[in-house]
Amino acid sequence: MLGDYYNMILPRGILVLLAGICTLHLATGSNNTVKLAVLLPAVGPYPFVKHKVLPAIDIAVKKVESRRYLPDHDIVINFRDDECSETMGPLRAIDLYVEKEVDIYLGPCCDFAVAPVARFAPYWNIPVISAGAFVQAFADKSEFRSLTRMLTTYGKVAEVVAEVTQTFNWTTVGLLFHNNIVNGERIKSKEFFTMEAIFHKFKNGEVEPWYKMFDQHAKTFNTSIRSLLNTASSNARSKYMITIHILVLSSPHDMIEVLVY
Repeated sequence: MLGDYYNMILPRGILVLLAGICTLHLATGSNNTVKLAVLLPAVGPYPFVKHKVLPAIDIAVKKVESRRYLPDHDIVINFRDDECSETMGPLRAIDLYVEKEVDIYLGPCCDFAVAPVARFAPYWNIPVISAGAFVQAFADKSEFRSLTRMLTTYGKVAEVVAEVTQTFNWTTVGLLFHNNIVNGERIKSKEFFTMEAIFHKFKNGEVEPWYKMFDQHAKTFNTSIRSLLNTASSNARSKYMITIHILVLSSPHDMIEVLVY
């Protein structure tokens, strides 16, 4: 299993490194040390965390060096703990820039951490490669000019859902999803950002979906399920329902599933 994991992630790692290194090499020409700034949380329940990602980066770097893809260059990995934080992420990125310890950012992956870094980086002429940044807003290349996203996005999920509804000629759409409502200190949920992309996909096609948010952590959630379903049925009644299961991407075998009932 571990061997399969590395076999799947290694080609992607090499591709990421080569893309960044070759871009950097053409841009600078004279610098023989390539500094990879890795911005990830050191610990925590995140799919992209230090002990999961750094080994793959190490393998990719060794492969690049052993095959002499970039001869006469040294590759240095500078890791910083971004804490998956909208505050610490950009601060760590700024420190690396000021200390001249970065030629390419690998990460951040958490949306709220990568957003400010990806906004700053074009002004520093530094590429940002992220396995996160799933939110629809990151598709705006006028704002995130040097950002490259390596995995699928919430926008792609929206395209799948729109294609399903067109195939079956469903014209009334309702969105019922969890968001962090009760505790205002929590950030918006993954479900919110997924449905945001779906909402805008349909709205741009001149069909504005009905939607209702709930908080599955609320004490009254179990008793309010029937009321939520009754409200949904009166606004988007159908014998079919699309459920989207958002699974944490902790391995290459995990995915976002779209099921039609």
